Amino acid sequence: MARRPNGPQRRERILEATLDTIAEHGIQAVTHRKIASCADVPLGSMTYYARSVHDSGGEGGVKI
Repeated sequence: MARRPNGPQRRERILEATLDTIAEHGIQAVTHRKIASCADVPLGSMTYYARSVHDSGGEGGVKI
């Protein structure tokens, strides 16, 4: 995976990937690794933007 610049879209991609992962695999299957892969971001970005997996979708209700 090529390194992408740390732009404002990265957080949005992580949030969307979180919601997509929950919809496709269920909440019990959500991991930082799965979300990072779906969002096409480095795994380290997950801990930068969300301290835990539960934080990853914390703003998801705003978008629904």
